[in-house]
Amino acid sequence: MSNLSERFTRRVHERAVELYGEPLPKIVSARIEEELEYIAEYEADKMILTVIDVFEEIGIHTEDITVIGNSAGSYLAYLLGLNGLINPLPPHYYCAHCKHLKLDVPENVHVGVELIEQSCPVCGHPMIGEGFNIDLLFCYYLRCYWLEYFFPFDKYIEAREIFRKSGCSLEIEEEGDAFIIRFPNLVELHLMSTRMAKRLSKGWSGTWSERGGNWLNPLAPQMADQLSRLADLTGVRLGQIPIDNSFEQSGFMKAPFQDVLFSGLDNQIGSYTQKVQMALRQGKAFAGIHSLMERDTEKVLSIFKLNGFYDLVRLFGIYHGGGMEWFGDGEQLLKDGAITQQDLPTCREEVYEYLGKIGFDRKTAFSYANRIRKGKGLLAEQEEALRVHGAPEWFITSCNKNKYLPTRTTAIFYALIAWRLLYYKLCVNMGAFYQAYLDTADINMELCMSIAKGEIDLDSTLESIMQDERASYRNDEFTLRVVKEMMEQGFSFWGYLRRAITFRGRENN
Repeated sequence: MSNLSERFTRRVHERAVELYGEPLPKIVSARIEEELEYIAEYEADKMILTVIDVFEEIGIHTEDITVIGNSAGSYLAYLLGLNGLINPLPPHYYCAHCKHLKLDVPENVHVGVELIEQSCPVCGHPMIGEGFNIDLLFCYYLRCYWLEYFFPFDKYIEAREIFRKSGCSLEIEEEGDAFIIRFPNLVELHLMSTRMAKRLSKGWSGTWSERGGNWLNPLAPQMADQLSRLADLTGVRLGQIPIDNSFEQSGFMKAPFQDVLFSGLDNQIGSYTQKVQMALRQGKAFAGIHSLMERDTEKVLSIFKLNGFYDLVRLFGIYHGGGMEWFGDGEQLLKDGAITQQDLPTCREEVYEYLGKIGFDRKTAFSYANRIRKGKGLLAEQEEALRVHGAPEWFITSCNKNKYLPTRTTAIFYALIAWRLLYYKLCVNMGAFYQAYLDTADINMELCMSIAKGEIDLDSTLESIMQDERASYRNDEFTLRVVKEMMEQGFSFWGYLRRAITFRGRENN
């Protein structure tokens, strides 16, 4: 083993022992050993250690920036602080006081954030619910190892310069505010300024767009830009926003909600988490969150209910995959009552897990799920094997009609961006949320000025856009919906607009 590999393995083990003590829980040690084999295969330890060194030098913690990438679902990335603290293990309880780990959780809980608070059976302290259930196979289905980070512009410049001076004789590609470092064996590091969102959302094209992947989708960097601005405006770092069941424990959560946001909601609902979830279920609070502002969102939510964080993940599986076509005939099947919401697969792992439950071995289940996720349909012998194992006909038909299914990792990261935006809006400062949206979103500023001057009737203009089946006014629709909600909440749109214009002018200079 090389000195570099020894340093990497030692650092992983030390962090695991720091969290869980010795001996390590079996599920932890087994996952570490499995991932170390992948790391050795790709020789990704050099990239990971370089990233750690640079991030430590600039003082950045990944829980404070937006992280996307297939390898961000890695448990080693979690232990080393490279993936925004996304624990990919199955849902579990963890005691930070005595390091006890408890895997015995209800079967209907799919992510740790949905676990109710429980006292540690060893020491009595409150336990934290963690785990996003990201299977290692799907982390590496691309047969490469890459991490992708969206930085605030100043941190992006600082990180880029340090990487340049690191002395690594590696292939570096740069365009605009995006930077790729290519290591050997299909190992890549992607750094991107959140300002890049403005170029992407305006149809900017270049080598990044030609590469495909997340670079093509402007929503993630655009929402990351909004999150960065919200952190500046409120002083609340992204890393302070709970992504486990300690949601109720956060200090700044004790401030009262603005009652007007929850008009029509049951006043007897006690916890903040319940209020947020109720707002989600009723389709409220989505204005200003692009990926949840499709014109069909209300129609989807009339069928697909958001009862917790994992349902938000599954909603992003629907959007990121087949859009409103859902999983084959999923939408119609739900309407007809032929299946329940829980039956509907919305990401590749859900297909994989279902196949495991009906008796397929891990390798076969993965190969089937990977074929289905690409929209290739099933071979005749695969259809017959599914019938032999008891799969219903609607599932087989849907597998053949499906066009694409994302990984759970992708859906989780989009859901986390939305969750954090909702948290700022519902729990921190609604005014700052609107200001950040106007500052960063790619919206029609001329339309905003016309609204502020009273030259446009908001309701009638929005109605005419909603009736336009060509869907050619998407940004105008977003703008109008946000402005309408701001005005309904009693905010002075003109004042917010002036500050947004000033901010944009400063950013462009």
